[in-house]
Amino acid sequence: MFCRLPKPRTRSAVTNSWENKTASTLPSDAGEQRKLAVRLGYESLDAFREKYVDARESVHALYNQRVKSAAVS
Repeated sequence: MFCRLPKPRTRSAVTNSWENKTASTLPSDAGEQRKLAVRLGYESLDAFREKYVDARESVHALYNQRVKSAAVS
């Protein structure tokens, strides 16, 4: 039986995993953000930013719906 191996990671991701660190922020430099967007398959920074903002809003809505409402009950 074969198992699927994870896709190769970037050097920084391996280093972060090794040191038990996570990267939870986007680069502050617009040029670096654009490079990240292209690496993730987006045609432009604006296309990435639109999806990113939508995803963050969805996460916040779910958090408010599930976690905050459960804490009040």
